[in-house]
Amino acid sequence: MQKLQRYALVGVSALLMLSLLLSAAAPAAAGSARGLSVVADCTGLTVLGGTLRPDRDNTGRDREAFIFTVTDGSSQIIFEETFLFPVGQNATYSEGARFPYVFRPRFNPLVVEITSAAGNGLREQLVFLDVDQCVNLPLFGSGVVAIGDDLTFVADLARQIITVPADGRPGPSVPLNETAPRPVNPAGLAEVFEGYAIVDTDNLNLRSGDGPQFTVVGVLDGGTRLVVLGSNGEEDPDDLWWFVEVGGVRGWVKSEFLILRGSLANVPEVPVRGEINQPSLYIGVRNPIYNIASLGSRVICEVPGDLFYPVTARDSEEASWFQIEAVCNNRLVRGWIPAELGLLRNNGGVFIPIFGN
Repeated sequence: MQKLQRYALVGVSALLMLSLLLSAAAPAAAGSARGLSVVADCTGLTVLGGTLRPDRDNTGRDREAFIFTVTDGSSQIIFEETFLFPVGQNATYSEGARFPYVFRPRFNPLVVEITSAAGNGLREQLVFLDVDQCVNLPLFGSGVVAIGDDLTFVADLARQIITVPADGRPGPSVPLNETAPRPVNPAGLAEVFEGYAIVDTDNLNLRSGDGPQFTVVGVLDGGTRLVVLGSNGEEDPDDLWWFVEVGGVRGWVKSEFLILRGSLANVPEVPVRGEINQPSLYIGVRNPIYNIASLGSRVICEVPGDLFYPVTARDSEEASWFQIEAVCNNRLVRGWIPAELGLLRNNGGVFIPIFGN
């Protein structure tokens, strides 16, 4: 089975043809599901009713092919069937139809997926997703049992992720001098997808773009599991970055700091829309700032140490002084400080203008 090009969920499973009724219907958006409800348990799939609306000819025969699949948490396909429905006609499923698995599930979660198959110049497209459980089966890779509300929560999150486009838009940048969030995914969420990543170092920066010149949107602990949504398309492993989601935050991580699991062959290349780090000056101890770049000039105020301050200008090409922004007496001001009293951070390579030029 060809996996999802965009998100590639680990599995998918099954509905079947259950008493199929054909009725004329106006075309809908490509292969959609309305009111479809299923339950995947330990031995098979039960359909509670609903309708598929075929609306694209992916066979070249005025038929739309749908692939019904159920996989368990280890990525084992326990049921898979392909069905053809006439384009433009509803396929309605009767309530209570039961379909046994071909193989016995070994791990949670049980992922039910319906895709409109690739063909006739069309890409594969996800139509329906559900995540269920077999009571008392372990959650794959976790060593714990996840049942009931835990898996319902995972299913809801998975649905939210696949419905938000992987367009490269990151989470908000962490403001200067603020502590970055340390997002994590719920147990079992990343494993629902065909491929995922595990952080293989500690304190890994989650960035708004594919390089150290981009701002930080979060910091990741070692062992954190990530949902992989895309890549920057680089073939050189040293330049490859992945666009991921973790704890509701999206951002970029460098491939060399990750362990990859499953297959990421079908994740798309996504655009980079990050924010470049602006130059800042780290001042270690309390120091005065001046109204001009001279020690004999007027002191505006003293600024606290152990903080970064935005840099807005330099005095010359050699940069003996930097102009910074700071809050003095509850007012935002600009003042000058000798360069030797601070540590410049400009990994974004942003040009710092020379004052007066």
